[in-house]
Amino acid sequence: MSAVFVTVGGAALSARQECLASAQSDIESFRRLSEELLGRRVRLMLALMDSSNAIDFEKAVRSDAYASFKEFDGQNLRTLIAQHLRISARFEISDQTAHSYIKLRTSEGPLGKNLDFILRTGNLPGVVVSDDDVKEPRENIALGLNRYLSIGEIEGRLQLVPACSFWRIARRAIFEDYKTVVEVPRQLSGKSQAN
Repeated sequence: MSAVFVTVGGAALSARQECLASAQSDIESFRRLSEELLGRRVRLMLALMDSSNAIDFEKAVRSDAYASFKEFDGQNLRTLIAQHLRISARFEISDQTAHSYIKLRTSEGPLGKNLDFILRTGNLPGVVVSDDDVKEPRENIALGLNRYLSIGEIEGRLQLVPACSFWRIARRAIFEDYKTVVEVPRQLSGKSQAN
């Protein structure tokens, strides 16, 4: 009987350590990608202000230069957004944060439909950007910039902790709940959150 407890206990401890390592890595990657995406989107907004035609703007979108972090050199916006979404899919965001954050992340912003789509998803293939699209009013560009700054601010303030309690690990095994990180709402952050 004691051999069973040792085996199960060892497996649970090993699963928890694995979960903690994975969650910490996800949190760090999410933070770095959030900063990188904010920097890229700010640069694209500035490029939009400076572009006189669609070709100049498309070059800026396709560019993988000017990475804030060396590890993202050579990766375009679309690739970074895909990585960011893949990581954040493993996060459990509190109801308190989710409403404004998810709405900001998924809604169409003040720019034209094509420009919004490109800035939200990083996708260019199949999207035709015209010279008229690029001549967005400056106030729309400023509102778009403000939107991405707001997203960056929310992501920067998220209090993320590993969701690696033994109960969570058991739930993961039984119910295939693959969330490894949980956001602790700000007013609850002083209380102990055993996740």
